[in-house]
Amino acid sequence: MKRFLLLLSVCIVAALYSCTSDRETTIINQEANIDTYLSDKFKDSTIIRHNGTNRIVLSRNMAADSLASGDSLYLYFAGYVFSNGPSSLFATNEETVATASSFNLAESDYSPRKILLEEASLVPGLYHGLIGARDGEHSLIVFSARYGFNNVKVYNIPKLSALIYEVWIDKVIKN
Repeated sequence: MKRFLLLLSVCIVAALYSCTSDRETTIINQEANIDTYLSDKFKDSTIIRHNGTNRIVLSRNMAADSLASGDSLYLYFAGYVFSNGPSSLFATNEETVATASSFNLAESDYSPRKILLEEASLVPGLYHGLIGARDGEHSLIVFSARYGFNNVKVYNIPKLSALIYEVWIDKVIKN
């Protein structure tokens, strides 16, 4: 009986290690794909890397205030699952993106979303990606599942999904 329990324990530990190893391999591959995407598509762009997140600045108002933890902002966004670039749209409040993607939104949802920039209210990748962004900035924020929802399926986002957000910052409120 002791031998059986020991063998069962070894099998359980091996299975858990295998799951963790597969998950980690998936995330490592996502991060490599993100790096390839950035180097192929955005060679001449400003890319800001912060805590596992990459923000590609598409346009920026250098005179505007930059975001810090605890500040508030109003933004338009489009959230996509990342698969060698933006693939399936899972959320947006930007009307042209919603229309082009046949994404159904109520008319009242086409307004800037107010967000308090604090770690507890956003997935880590989006939180870290917005740090330092400026009023009026248009950017892409991309990160692996490690900084997103990890191994959890959320809404229509499959578990272990890398994510990419396109954000248009409408207004920054320094707190």
